[in-house]
Amino acid sequence: MDSTMMKRLRVEHSVSLSTFRKNPARCFQSTPVVVLSDERPLGYLIDNELFEAMLASMALSNDPAVLKRQFGLSDAWLRKVQSDDA
Repeated sequence: MDSTMMKRLRVEHSVSLSTFRKNPARCFQSTPVVVLSDERPLGYLIDNELFEAMLASMALSNDPAVLKRQFGLSDAWLRKVQSDDA
């Protein structure tokens, strides 16, 4: 991945797919990590707190029920987000 793309996405850390396969848990950090395959981004790793914060932010600007369907989220998540808005 070129450095311009990593800066634009604010991804400062990368890991190769082979390194990820050896010890996935070790690859997670408090900031996003890009997993590279043949020097191209394959996917991104984010910790659960960041993921939940991203979903909460998206729910503020989108219909939470639509997010629930799009991401396969639970009814409990939808109830929590809706109660946080109240």
